[in-house]
Amino acid sequence: MKQSKFFKPYKKPQSTNLKFTEGKSGVYLIKYKGATKPVYVGMSSSNLYKTITRHFQSWDDPRQVRVTYSQKADILIRVIFTTPKQAERLEKYLVLKYKPEDNPNKYESYQLDAFDKTVVRSYDNVLT
Repeated sequence: MKQSKFFKPYKKPQSTNLKFTEGKSGVYLIKYKGATKPVYVGMSSSNLYKTITRHFQSWDDPRQVRVTYSQKADILIRVIFTTPKQAERLEKYLVLKYKPEDNPNKYESYQLDAFDKTVVRSYDNVLT
């Protein structure tokens, strides 16, 4: 399985730092500086930049539930570039592994299948 390049260290979520994610697919992890595990894991199959920056905007529409963070918070983001299909599988795995407090429990009953495990194995060096 071909593995894309990845951005290993966590970075501050300043728009100039995240422009490199525009138009790319992958998984992102959000954590507070000094924390040992992420508070949120997400993915985008088409544009990580738009997806990530939405977490730092305010939303007044009560019909849309969004996990947002203050731009002043000491937040760090880690990005892993993948194919869209790999992103979906890797996100599920990371949510099950870390059980981030800000993620909805949408994968509570999800069982990893053989393809999930293949994707995870191909990214093992990135996830450690």
